[in-house]
Amino acid sequence: MRKKQIDELTNKLSELWHCRTKGKISESRMRREMMKLLEAHTDNTTAQNRRVINDFVKTAHATRDLEKSFKNLEITFRI
Repeated sequence: MRKKQIDELTNKLSELWHCRTKGKISESRMRREMMKLLEAHTDNTTAQNRRVINDFVKTAHATRDLEKSFKNLEITFRI
């Protein structure tokens, strides 16, 4: 996956997070949409993607810092 594609994916994940924090979508819908994005763009298994999402949400809630949350993501991108 190219840098541009990685940036697009992280932007989409960030948009979903911001929609959730603004109350536009539910947390379960945000998680479903994140799962769809990760399944489409990564080689992770479903269980790995679920852990990635759980860790991302937990870190984002705790720190309110998306930059730190993205640094902690463990994603194997498709090339």
